Amino acid sequence: MSSVGSILLGALLWVGVGLAGAVADVPSSAPGDSWPDGALRARLTTIEAETISASLISIGGDGIVRYWADGCDREIALSDLHGIEPVGAGVSRGTAADRSVGRRMFYLADGGRVMGRLRSPPDGRADVLSVDIGLDRPVRMPLTALAAVRFSIAEDAAAERELQARLAARAVGRDVLIVVRGGGPSVLPGALEGLTPVGWTFRFGAKVRTASLERAYAVVLGAAPVSRGRLPVSVYLGLRGWFDVRIVKADASRLVIDAGSLGELAIPWRCVERVLLRSHRVVYVSDVEPAGVVRRSLFDVDWPVHVDQNVTGGPISLGGRVHEKGLGVHAFSAVSYSLDGEYERFSAMIGVDDLVAPHGNVVFRVKADGRELYSSGAVRGGERPRVISLDVRGVKTLTLECDYGEDLDLSDHGDWGSARLIRRRSHSKTSRGADFRPPNGKPSGGVFPPMSTALGTAGATVWGTDAATRSPVGRG
Repeated sequence: MSSVGSILLGALLWVGVGLAGAVADVPSSAPGDSWPDGALRARLTTIEAETISASLISIGGDGIVRYWADGCDREIALSDLHGIEPVGAGVSRGTAADRSVGRRMFYLADGGRVMGRLRSPPDGRADVLSVDIGLDRPVRMPLTALAAVRFSIAEDAAAERELQARLAARAVGRDVLIVVRGGGPSVLPGALEGLTPVGWTFRFGAKVRTASLERAYAVVLGAAPVSRGRLPVSVYLGLRGWFDVRIVKADASRLVIDAGSLGELAIPWRCVERVLLRSHRVVYVSDVEPAGVVRRSLFDVDWPVHVDQNVTGGPISLGGRVHEKGLGVHAFSAVSYSLDGEYERFSAMIGVDDLVAPHGNVVFRVKADGRELYSSGAVRGGERPRVISLDVRGVKTLTLECDYGEDLDLSDHGDWGSARLIRRRSHSKTSRGADFRPPNGKPSGGVFPPMSTALGTAGATVWGTDAATRSPVGRG
């Protein structure tokens, strides 16, 4: 080979090696990339409603989530996330067997409710329950960590209403036993003195009675003298229930939480359906008093706007997903909020509530200071819900409209699922340990105040800022 040929061959080899090295250093973003060994496939949803298909690596004590996506190792703060949902093989979120005989419902004082079986505590303590909720080991539940225990998994309508009413008005240091007899519930005040896998012991004045769990519907325990407020994260375990918690840390196999009065728990990701985070940057519109509400009905039917419920008072359900927060409305409605330029985005999932599908035909609009930011066009019952995320920087007044579609206003049950405002980053605090506190401190569930006058022929009424009536219990 000539000297010139040798030089050319050497140059080609050098360029080839360089190119190979360059390609190896560039992360691949092609579909089907292999995920890191030991990582957890998950769907991350940001507070701006962006969805990220990722492989979760860890959550640190500093509130930073490490994940793998598009061939890169990435990070995001917990305060910038709305939800984490494990996906893929190995994820077990409960089955119908979780509602089988022997399981009880435990209402937690710090928020949440879980189903499980009572076990005998290993140390025999009467003030601490041992409850198997399907994790690697039973959970120790001090009686002080509980708001109530429902012994019957099958709901009795009248007894359940009584239970929810008693949960909403727990008295400090006073327990009540709810029994069903003579066709209706009876409430017996006193003190719970013991609870075992087979029975309860309850003191009525000077008398003490012991009976099997099936002889009562539920027991509601006295409230603590000081409320601790709601914890900033909800962990859903499918049919098994949910906790309100703080996240301590996580790896690809388990989520470690601070469950308030229950202490620190390690929950395998296979048991987790989803994690809902209440970022300090997020304000749900259902927690804010509207600046004004307008309603019109073609048939003079009064449809109040419901907060954290659909317009009939049931759960907000869109495409099979239940939203704990949001607005349930009926066309026509327009709900306005004063933003005063303090927020950067508005996000929501919109659609016709699953309750009336495939009926219903509405149009959603979002207006900023009277200017239309978004119009959905016709949205029909049974269609896939739509996710919107809109820039509202500098907006003074935001208006959410749900208008009639093509079928007059028949079954026009519109939902603004998880409707939320995102504070500007300049106002945010550190992501670690931020508590969720609604601007007006109001619990969820209920309706905006009743109309001061009945709908007339014009059919329009604007409300002021009267207090809303909302129930703090019954979240599912």
